[in-house]
Amino acid sequence: MELISEFDPFLAKHIGKFGQCDGHTNYLSSTIYEEIIQLMADKIRNGVPIERFLQFLPNTGHKAIKLFDSVTKLLNSYEIEIENCRGQSYDNARNMSGIYSGLQARIKELNPLIEYVPCSAHSLNLVGSCAADSYGHDDACKSLNSSWNEIRNALISITNNLTEKATTINEARSILNKLDSLETAFMTVLWGCLLDRLNKAKYKKSRDRVRKSFHDETCNQEQELEGRDKFRVKTYTVILDCLTNELEDRRAAYFLFNSRFSFLGKLREYSVDEIIEFAKNLQNVYKEDLEEDFLNECIHLQAHLKNKEKMSILQLCKWLNEYGFYEMYPNIDIAIRIFVCTPAANCSTGRSFSCLKRIKTYLRSQIKQERFNSMAILTIESSLLVSLPYKDIIKSFTNKTARRQLLKLK
Repeated sequence: MELISEFDPFLAKHIGKFGQCDGHTNYLSSTIYEEIIQLMADKIRNGVPIERFLQFLPNTGHKAIKLFDSVTKLLNSYEIEIENCRGQSYDNARNMSGIYSGLQARIKELNPLIEYVPCSAHSLNLVGSCAADSYGHDDACKSLNSSWNEIRNALISITNNLTEKATTINEARSILNKLDSLETAFMTVLWGCLLDRLNKAKYKKSRDRVRKSFHDETCNQEQELEGRDKFRVKTYTVILDCLTNELEDRRAAYFLFNSRFSFLGKLREYSVDEIIEFAKNLQNVYKEDLEEDFLNECIHLQAHLKNKEKMSILQLCKWLNEYGFYEMYPNIDIAIRIFVCTPAANCSTGRSFSCLKRIKTYLRSQIKQERFNSMAILTIESSLLVSLPYKDIIKSFTNKTARRQLLKLK
């Protein structure tokens, strides 16, 4: 506050008048600040159901069992019953996504209904990394595509400069010869387009694979490809096959969960018998959440949406709440909220770490964990901070720190 007062005349006048006022309460001590920050953070935590930041956890290690203990303790501290949870999402690291002893598997042992959905952004990054592990680097492709002529002219200049060392001239000439080849130009354009939407991957050239020959074969039976055909078979199609296989493998992680709920956004496209079958399958999975009336509600909603425009599941969720139809279709509302509240990616959680540079600076080099989490919440959820009822915060502060107590005399 004293630092800010150097740039705020009103605050400087207030601190100068009341900061050192003996015998009067000024509420300017460091402990008061801690209590007010904590109260404001608690107010933000008690918001509407939406994806929100809770707090940073101390690093307990990378083992799944330690991460499991930290998560369960955090849920208990906020009185969140794990029996009421229905979704979880992490990156694709083995300690998080392992099907036997990973974090998601340990949590599903407590509640099998907590479906694990791997982060879609991390999955896409891994697809690009697996496919491009042997061929390219995004930054290198971008630089070559945007500055091809400039790089080539620079290499020619180095090659013709007699004042350079012989090793430098030879290296520049070698790179120039590679740039002049058609294969290098084609590969640069190809991977520039692919890696622009995928993730960066390190360049590592792999050795050629040699097929094992059997006893009844000769070495001459395998056809030797040259030129265009060799490049197409051993390079171009390998890239496309690797991309396709990785996308298909990771698509399976989302297909099962999505197939259970997708019919809710396509009720008008199915017959009554098909809707009943889909509804029964979903009800069998979530027996504790969906009642028997769920089947009738789906049929009723199909007739209700007959003259409506086509809506996605998220739009259907908003429509039910906007017009109060969630009271007419309570089980459908529950099923839709389970689906839309299950995170498909945790990128927004990762972006929360960017606020650390604004909170922990050289002026705040020593911050306790409790205050650090409270300040992180106030920074990340700044949109909620602006709308906080400060009178309620002051009232909560006075009730918490009041020393006067009324004595009832008989």
